[in-house]
Amino acid sequence: MCPLDCSCGESAFFGRYGPDQPQCSDPNWLPFWVNCSSGWNEEYRNNTAPKAIMLNLNHAPIRELHPGSFDGLRNVHTLDIDSAQLKRLPPDVFIGMHRLVKIIASNNSLTYLERGTFRGLHKLRLLYLDLNKISRLDEGCFMDLHSLFFIGLNQNPLGNIRPGTFRELGDSLERLILRNNSITSINSSLFDGIGQKLLRLNVQDNPISVVAPGSFTNLTNVTSLSLMLTPKNPIHLYPGFYDGLESLETVFVYDQRLCCFLPSNAKCALQKPPEPLFTCRMTFLHNSAIKFFTWLLAFVTLFGNTFVLVTRLRSKRTNMVARIQSILIANLAVADLLMGLYLLIIASADAYIGNSYFWKGLAHEWRRSGMCRFAGFLSFLSSESSVFLIVLISVDRFICIVFPFLKHRFTIFTIQVCTGVIWVVAIILSGISVLLTVLDPDAYDLSDVCVGLPLIRKNINLQAEVDKDILNTIGIEVKKVVAGSSASTWQYSVAVFLGINFICFTIILVAYIAIFAKVRFSRAAVGQKGYSSNEIRMALKLSLIVATDFFCWMPIIILGIIVQSDHVVISADVYAWLIALVLPINSAINPYLYTIVDHYVGQDKSSHTSGGSGGSSN
Repeated sequence: MCPLDCSCGESAFFGRYGPDQPQCSDPNWLPFWVNCSSGWNEEYRNNTAPKAIMLNLNHAPIRELHPGSFDGLRNVHTLDIDSAQLKRLPPDVFIGMHRLVKIIASNNSLTYLERGTFRGLHKLRLLYLDLNKISRLDEGCFMDLHSLFFIGLNQNPLGNIRPGTFRELGDSLERLILRNNSITSINSSLFDGIGQKLLRLNVQDNPISVVAPGSFTNLTNVTSLSLMLTPKNPIHLYPGFYDGLESLETVFVYDQRLCCFLPSNAKCALQKPPEPLFTCRMTFLHNSAIKFFTWLLAFVTLFGNTFVLVTRLRSKRTNMVARIQSILIANLAVADLLMGLYLLIIASADAYIGNSYFWKGLAHEWRRSGMCRFAGFLSFLSSESSVFLIVLISVDRFICIVFPFLKHRFTIFTIQVCTGVIWVVAIILSGISVLLTVLDPDAYDLSDVCVGLPLIRKNINLQAEVDKDILNTIGIEVKKVVAGSSASTWQYSVAVFLGINFICFTIILVAYIAIFAKVRFSRAAVGQKGYSSNEIRMALKLSLIVATDFFCWMPIIILGIIVQSDHVVISADVYAWLIALVLPINSAINPYLYTIVDHYVGQDKSSHTSGGSGGSSN
């Protein structure tokens, strides 16, 4: 029989999920299906032929079902009540459907599952409850589902699940899908009773921030685990996180940290482009060598530049050359002193945060902290003011040596004005760099050492594609987010470090090539009219200061150009060494070069001002 306003027939079922043909059936056997799109009531139930195998109520405006709504349909194998506007599945609603294997109840308005809802469904294998409003699972809601193979609860507002909720499912469950819910934590008893058959567990796109120790202890046969989580705060990890997952083959993650301590026999499938500077190091200064050099250079830089600064401020210069050079070197000492403060902040923060940086996922919190941004400001200010001051020193030396008789030269007043302008410009540039980290943190908050050198590129044109490696390995079609291309990140740093600094060092290079050429051709005339041998020695010593800055920055500039042209990718370890050793090394060396320079300047106290900078009266 076929209910009025329904269609029936014996043919291959056209539903989206299709029937599983009984193993003992004849190959030519066709199921008897009933398709009721107008609704469902007691009359329809009574007029449905007992031989019905599939009942399709997809998009039927049912709204409400009552206990026994399908009683008598003892041969129904598949029940599709998708998009039927259901708000409730009352207890015993499926009573009498002893052969039911599949229920499709997605796209409804179910808010919770009651105790006894699936009572009597001992043969049920597949249960689809996706895209509902289920926020609660009552105790006993899964009773009698001893043969359940798969349960899908995707895209429900399901929050914290009561411990032992799945205990009643027994040992048959192999697929548990809890994707895109509101689950915030996983406790050690959540999966009690599921047994040893569970093979795939999916909690993707849940805001899970807590996974209690021992949560996976009994899941010894799980081969596929999806932990692509979206917590508001980073998940807290621990060394025994994967304990119990003895058969684990693949873990799907967004958080790269979850790949760092994965069992050796398992594969980590990162489902989004990796962060450019990520490593599996426990602290953000990577290793003991980098930590040692950071502390060493911090103290050497602070001590040396403080000594030079105090010495310069206390000394009385009678020579105009010496006074001008003293002003320049004192300002340069202040700039280098700021680099020492930066290194001290980074080293102290690394020691204070320690391993919590990795296990508690404090990378983003640290990068966006006020202290990190202040450290970045100091580093930027130190670097740029140092570069500009070196340019000024180079120009002054160029004029003194190459054009000793030039009338219009630097005086103490003009040098003070120039150094003041340099500090104002450097502070503005540094302030802009901090402002950009606030306005665009995804582009500028990528460095744990708080300095955005133009040595990385960011992923753009993100798109989803099937992970062919996973498909070929375990036969699961999973889409991962990949980058279609890359683009320059820290465009501001690119403009400053690769643009402005390159121009500055070009000026420095030209100035000192001219100075060395002049000195070489004038050695025979040392002591004659124009300049003294002491000035030449001073110029040579000052060139050492310039050379340390030059050879500190030029490798970074050249490497930055290569990286931004997308020919080389810098690893996180190389980046860390550049920050910890290469960038601050000149700030640590300069004070000791100042001492050498000061020694030669001191010998020239009696020399005439007409041969050096500031020959004209001030």
